[in-house]
Amino acid sequence: MQYISMFLVIGSSLFYHISQKSISGHSDPVISMLMTYMTALIATGLLLFVFPMERNSFLVELKTLNWASYVLGIAIVGLEMGFLY
Repeated sequence: MQYISMFLVIGSSLFYHISQKSISGHSDPVISMLMTYMTALIATGLLLFVFPMERNSFLVELKTLNWASYVLGIAIVGLEMGFLY
């Protein structure tokens, strides 16, 4: 399992950088980012079928999150905008 994680990180990083550099300079960066995160939202939602929640409902799990999950989202948007502009 450790090797699977390593290859997932390396492969994802490779695709991230290739994709980031391939975004058209003619597209609006905010729309591009919106589509990127809509795709990520769908992919993450599909992961719930691969890794189902063991004990609680979705809403119960949401209540267990702290500030870090929300700040991480804002930080990622800032990083992406910095690379796109």
